[in-house]
Amino acid sequence: MNRIIMSLMVVLCFCTGVFADKKDMYVAGQYHRGGLDFLGEYTANPSAVGVVFGAYVQDKIAMEIRYAMGINSDSIYDGYDDYEFSIKNATSFFIKGDLPLNEKVVLYGLVGFTKFKSDVKTGGLAAEITDSGLSYGVGIEGKLADKWAVNAEFVNYLNEEYYDYTGMNFSLKRYL
Repeated sequence: MNRIIMSLMVVLCFCTGVFADKKDMYVAGQYHRGGLDFLGEYTANPSAVGVVFGAYVQDKIAMEIRYAMGINSDSIYDGYDDYEFSIKNATSFFIKGDLPLNEKVVLYGLVGFTKFKSDVKTGGLAAEITDSGLSYGVGIEGKLADKWAVNAEFVNYLNEEYYDYTGMNFSLKRYL
């Protein structure tokens, strides 16, 4: 089922380029500071860098494709062992709804789907974890100049039985 949802979102995101004017498309470089909350007791804060491609399909509705790669790991100590957690990569597809406050500031909401790969290492053991699921968040955008903007957002990427993965993202956006 997750593959079907991801495939449909990829097709929809690529199709937006056909329907959107070039002025309604954008690209952004993004810094991600993650928050892994495991069992409500242990936290890790890995980081990543990524790229965002988006296109408006309606006046205040955009579709985005995001890809991120890990650049820094963090450790969890459970009283017995150190577990090093790092992001391998993450791919997200979001629908973004804008709520303009004025000509320079926009609040927005995100809802979509994320596929996430991470590495966990302890002692001589290592495991790759792949997970996917519903993602949602909120953000604010400030326009700097005619075609430039900065963004700050909070996203809940995965909400699973034993862990939650959230992130603060900071972006520099260029409208095409």
